Amino acid sequence: MPRVFSFHVSPCLPPALKCLNELSLNLRWCWDHPTIELFRGIDPDLWEQTGHNPRLMFGRIDQRRLAALAVDEAFLAQMERAKASLDEYLSGQGWFPRAHPEAMDSSPRTSPPSSG
Repeated sequence: MPRVFSFHVSPCLPPALKCLNELSLNLRWCWDHPTIELFRGIDPDLWEQTGHNPRLMFGRIDQRRLAALAVDEAFLAQMERAKASLDEYLSGQGWFPRAHPEAMDSSPRTSPPSSG
C-alpha cells in the first residue's frame, strides 16, 4: 500500500529547554563528550534504545520527563555549559585560535612561484 502521509514528530520542549533543539541539530554533539553526557543524562535507557540519537530520542521522550528536567537546576546548568561551549565553537574562538594565533594570520606565508 502506498504511503499517503508522512509525519515528523517534534517534542514540545519547555521554554527552559529550548536550546536542546539547537544542541541536537549541530552534529558537534557526536564528538563533544560534555554534550553527549548531557543527552545521555536525559534518559539513559532511551538514549541506548535510540542508538545515541538525540533527535530520535526527543521524538519518543515522555513530556513529563522534559517538564522535570526544566526545573532541575543541575541539568539546566549542565545544558547552559554545553550551549556556551557550542556558541564559543561556532564563533571560531575555540582552543586552536587561542593556542595558535599565528595560524589565524591570513597573510600568505610564501611568495608565489616565479615564472621563467
